[in-house]
Amino acid sequence: PVPFLAPGDLARAGLDPAVITLTNPLVAEESVMRTSLRPGVLKVLAHNAAHRNPLLSVYEIGHVYRIPAQEQRLPDEREHLGGALAGPDATAAGRVWAALADALAARRWRLGVDEPAGLHPTRTARIELAGTPVGWVGEIDPDVAAAYDVPVRVGWLEVDLDTLLGLPPGARPYTPVSRF
Repeated sequence: PVPFLAPGDLARAGLDPAVITLTNPLVAEESVMRTSLRPGVLKVLAHNAAHRNPLLSVYEIGHVYRIPAQEQRLPDEREHLGGALAGPDATAAGRVWAALADALAARRWRLGVDEPAGLHPTRTARIELAGTPVGWVGEIDPDVAAAYDVPVRVGWLEVDLDTLLGLPPGARPYTPVSRF
């Protein structure tokens, strides 16, 4: 997957259209840097739904780019994990997050109330670890799914891996390996 999108892809995914625009893109239809993995993953779901495979799960690890702060010259580049579960709801996305958190020994996480753009306002939560926001878990807003011609509910998980992996690791209890 490439980190470039068409200018309208972010707005169609319910995201802020304030982006980094390329001055000389290789393809005119891909002239902005992505700020979320959501548009690309939704395109994959739409392609599969159009080919009679509407129920699947898609995951991507990739870079997203934010407008730099005034003191920075380069974009703020972050590595994110995005996951879409077409068919299941927010609960299934929450189970995926719980399994990931357990695998990474991120023990003291909590879900906080949040209404991020493009996600369902009552079925989405902000993931916090040690008081630091690391992502969102929930469902794609039905209007966004309809804009991409995805006919089913879509559970969503997006985690900022740079932030998550930069936090102090949790204690992982040692279990000795069997001699047999």
